[in-house]
Amino acid sequence: MRLLAIAIAIALVSCVTTGCFVFDELDSGLAIMDQHSRKKPEEPKPAAQPSDSSGSSFLSGIDVAGQFRKFQDKVGEAMAKPPDPDNTLVHCEVEGRVRFTRKYDCQALGGRLVMR
Repeated sequence: MRLLAIAIAIALVSCVTTGCFVFDELDSGLAIMDQHSRKKPEEPKPAAQPSDSSGSSFLSGIDVAGQFRKFQDKVGEAMAKPPDPDNTLVHCEVEGRVRFTRKYDCQALGGRLVMR
């Protein structure tokens, strides 16, 4: 019972003392480092860029929505095609390990088909 009371007391003390003094020491150390570090010379600010009153950006000449629709159409066409019947699931040996992949993926990885 006494050991349990000691364990609870240690747990409470460790929860109460969260280590704020560590953060204080870090802050004071950073202040000292800033105080003694060399100051970088101020860089000249770049000249102001001329801006158009139309508010154009680098995407102003591009039809983003149209490009996205074209991309969606291409993906839809690709998904509508039936899969190639020759691209079946096979056992493929790549670097001494046998994997279960599609035939064309096995060939692309440089593996060899394993007949089982």
